[in-house]
Amino acid sequence: MPVVNLSLTLMFAFFGYVSIAYPNELVHTRLGRALVTFMALFWLARAIQQAVFFRLRHWGSVAFLLFFLAGAALYAIPAFHD
Repeated sequence: MPVVNLSLTLMFAFFGYVSIAYPNELVHTRLGRALVTFMALFWLARAIQQAVFFRLRHWGSVAFLLFFLAGAALYAIPAFHD
């Protein structure tokens, strides 16, 4: 499991860097739109998993759900921006 966590951490750092360093490319190119669409769907899927597997019984689970939904929204905005 530590290898998976490390790999995911590196991917999140990469997408965070790309999001900050290349915002125009993410919005105005087909590849950029594909990346932000993927990230929006990833965070939406993670929010659904949070609700299904953790049942939102604890305030921490609700906080994570809101965090994941915010991530989905932040990537969905440029994905569907015209």
